[in-house]
Amino acid sequence: MRILGINCMNHDAAMAIVEFDKKGPGKVVWAAHAERYSKIKNDHYLNHDIVNEAKSLGWNKVVYYEKPILKKTRQVYSGQYRIALDSKEMPGHHLKQFGIKIDEYVKHHDSHAAAGYFTSGFKDAVILTVDAIGEWDTVSISKGYNKSPLKEWRV
Repeated sequence: MRILGINCMNHDAAMAIVEFDKKGPGKVVWAAHAERYSKIKNDHYLNHDIVNEAKSLGWNKVVYYEKPILKKTRQVYSGQYRIALDSKEMPGHHLKQFGIKIDEYVKHHDSHAAAGYFTSGFKDAVILTVDAIGEWDTVSISKGYNKSPLKEWRV
């Protein structure tokens, strides 16, 4: 199985394809930042060049790096009403222009933890994620086990 992971609409938009098989850890097949294609430092948005390169490699599933509705609740709580209520600031809207449909949304900290765990080679692990902010969390502890991509994950 090949999973396309997407991060966009914030600093450093990026995509990565990770391949999983029954034999061991996930293998990063390809990864790139949008700025490499657009030449805009810390580019927030994906562009056709990065998407076309990802499409040339293929994938079975698309996973988005956060849960947008959960993030919107934080934005409303902090008074960022313009961003929170703008439907154009939803990932599905941005990705529609590229013909990409998101299959699964995962929590932001789970994205960080999964990236480390599923490519680590460890069967079982406890993962500490410390980040300025996810949807709401700034620190989380996760447990990864059995190497099943995004299904056997517990937080």
